[in-house]
Amino acid sequence: MNKKLTALACAAAMALPFAGCNNAATTYTNYVRAVLDCTYYNEQTEYMELTDSTAEEAQAVYDDEVEYMNHIIMYRYSVVEEELNGGIITAYSDLSRQILKKAKYTVEPAVRSGTTYHVTVSVEPMDYLDLAYDEIEEKYENDFDARFQEAESDTAITALENEWAEFVLETMKSHLDDITYKDSVSTIVEITTDDDGNFGISDKDWLDIDDLILDLDSNT
Repeated sequence: MNKKLTALACAAAMALPFAGCNNAATTYTNYVRAVLDCTYYNEQTEYMELTDSTAEEAQAVYDDEVEYMNHIIMYRYSVVEEELNGGIITAYSDLSRQILKKAKYTVEPAVRSGTTYHVTVSVEPMDYLDLAYDEIEEKYENDFDARFQEAESDTAITALENEWAEFVLETMKSHLDDITYKDSVSTIVEITTDDDGNFGISDKDWLDIDDLILDLDSNT
């Protein structure tokens, strides 16, 4: 499936830093859990309370992750988003929401280490992206490859892109109930605090957690 490659948009959800309180360890633990719950499950209440965010800002965190999941699937299977009609893009977003609901993780209590705190996040990586790979690849090689080669107009190519996207979408949907999980792995994130007492976690740590949950290291 190498007709085209699109640039993967690596834009995982990021948390808003917020002011600390008296029970720092509890707050930091709840903070990490709230960000993850908002990102993957669209559970916004605690996130909004801890980060002093609006409903729109909390929704944006989740929507960004849905869009990121869309990009992952489309990139993996050479679906060109720019060619798709709005209905298909909406359907991909619906699929991504179903995938994100299946994320599995636990957040351990924050532990103080000198002047910093560390939070351990244990993840069961989701084995999903490659479940349908052989089926999709076979369909492309036996059908779509020749049709793309023969397409002579932009209109014909756009129609094929949408047909291909629909096939990938329906095939991926058919494997939702087949999702399995790999052995649990853990990562430790560090809470950083600025001079004003605002704290958060680095972009890299959030991206590392995302990679673990979605099992991206073995699929890129």
